[in-house]
Amino acid sequence: MRGNPLVSRKILLPLLSVVLTGLACGPVGLPGATPPVAPEAIATLVAATLTALAPPTAGDTPSPPPLPSPSETEEPAATAPPVLRVAYTSAGEAWLLEGAGPPVQITHTGGVQSVVISADGLRIAYLRRGTPEGPAELRAVNRDGSGDLALLTPAQTNTLHPLDGFLRIEPSNFSFIPGSHVLFVNTRAVAEGPGLLKFNDLYQLDADTALLTPVFPAEEGGDFSVSPDGSQLAIVRPSSISMANTDGSGLRPDLVVFDPVLTYSEYEYYPLVVWMADSSSAGVVIPSREPLGADPTASAWRIPAHSGSAVRLVTIPGEFFFFGMGPHSLLAPDLTRLAFARETTTPDIYQLILANTDGSGETVFDTGRFFWQGWSPDASRFLYGSDLPGSLQLGQVGGGASWAGEGTDVRWLNASEYVFLAGHSGAWELKKGVVGGAISTLVMSTSDFFSYDYSW
Repeated sequence: MRGNPLVSRKILLPLLSVVLTGLACGPVGLPGATPPVAPEAIATLVAATLTALAPPTAGDTPSPPPLPSPSETEEPAATAPPVLRVAYTSAGEAWLLEGAGPPVQITHTGGVQSVVISADGLRIAYLRRGTPEGPAELRAVNRDGSGDLALLTPAQTNTLHPLDGFLRIEPSNFSFIPGSHVLFVNTRAVAEGPGLLKFNDLYQLDADTALLTPVFPAEEGGDFSVSPDGSQLAIVRPSSISMANTDGSGLRPDLVVFDPVLTYSEYEYYPLVVWMADSSSAGVVIPSREPLGADPTASAWRIPAHSGSAVRLVTIPGEFFFFGMGPHSLLAPDLTRLAFARETTTPDIYQLILANTDGSGETVFDTGRFFWQGWSPDASRFLYGSDLPGSLQLGQVGGGASWAGEGTDVRWLNASEYVFLAGHSGAWELKKGVVGGAISTLVMSTSDFFSYDYSW
């Protein structure tokens, strides 16, 4: 379980390798409301009623009003409730939990280390290694365990770039494009020593056919964040953020340019991008170059999806780098608020601060030792760890905080439900929490390292 990033900065520096190689998961939309009756159907019914009530003229033979067609009188079909599907790792295999059913093992290859699931819940991509330190292979399988397919083998990845003395090349980040079975994948080099040596490339990989399509060559791609509607792509590098269509066309390079952030390690810093729910804009918080400097700051930016320049929303003093070093944006999904920490005069004690992204409304929400666990989709609530690593608190904008479970690696399902990871190596539990309600265990895993993803 990840420790508290504000307890001791010196202790945390060696842990950056774990954090900076984390995978981001794309957001999944919720089903829409039941559609109303069409206006033309209403007009037909009104006209029929008026015809029936009007007195007949001389010489006319009254005729009955036309009957509405079945499509005009049928009640709209009820929208099926969403089904939670969770793909996860246990004992070296990929498993799937679907609704209230029992977990089902869907791979039999061994060595499965990480999983992602498509938005429709039908296809699961997974990374496996024959040995713990051996080369990685990217594969995909259907939700019922059928259709297991090698997508990217070690032999294939080693041909994507010159080895130049590296041990091998392998997938770095991978996730599904929303609404499809196509993955975005980038790659990294594996060397004898430590370090995250990304090629800053980008490929599309069809999880049904294994078709690999280059999108951006080395040093023109990078880490990536896809809009909820699957149409736009934010491309993140250690000194810039660009935007393009998902197929790589319409590139708008270097919309945000910044000094690389010092990590005091062999790893480069890639800022975390968050998308608005309507896919109109993305946002990002970028710490100042020297997080251990005397007066650290950060800038928040709004990046329009289709056209226009990026807008700097605010630059504000505070601790953003260590407080926000996990896979959870400090910037709320609606881009109106951000969270950060600020040192007090007491060693290792910080203020948890909320502020509007126009610089107003700065409020001290809590004081202590914290790690950030993310905003709810509607930006009204947030989760954070307080005092002890793993002690989750649920915060309410404009309100107080309440206990929300013991764990980490939180993912919000919607505005009132969330899942999180509890336990320890070899004995993990994935739990579900409900705002104002109970906490329940979804699955248990015996993996040393636990990976999970969900569709909803």
